[in-house]
Amino acid sequence: MIDAPPRHDCAMAGFALAAVLSSLLFVSPATAQIAVTDPPVETSAAAAASELLQTNQILSQDVQVNTHTAQSLTTPGGAGAWQSDAAYLNSLAANLNNGINSTTLFNSNFPGWQTLPAQHTALKAGERDCLANIRRRASDRAAAGRRLWQRG
Repeated sequence: MIDAPPRHDCAMAGFALAAVLSSLLFVSPATAQIAVTDPPVETSAAAAASELLQTNQILSQDVQVNTHTAQSLTTPGGAGAWQSDAAYLNSLAANLNNGINSTTLFNSNFPGWQTLPAQHTALKAGERDCLANIRRRASDRAAAGRRLWQRG
């Protein structure tokens, strides 16, 4: 077996202990900085705190309103305050589903309607010319396509 070199652990530990103790003896005490101010930071912090307070108040009101709404929708009671319109709505749907084949029924469902005058339902001369031009161009294109296909 090989013998280990002599250890100097005790000497090193003693030196480290002496260094720590001497540094603790000669350290100056810590003091607080009390009179330091930073106006921009303090102003923005105060504004943020004010906005946070306002937001919390709005949130508190919102919670109260939502709680009241939830309780009104989930708490039984208050019978008679609401009456269904299902019968009326079903009668309207029945009228429309069966078809409106009488002017009396149509007038009851759509009060105030008036038929359009005759000139509004017919195409005007300009509209007829425009449609004729569109049809003619489509026909010309189809004929040109047929000619190209025949040459093919």
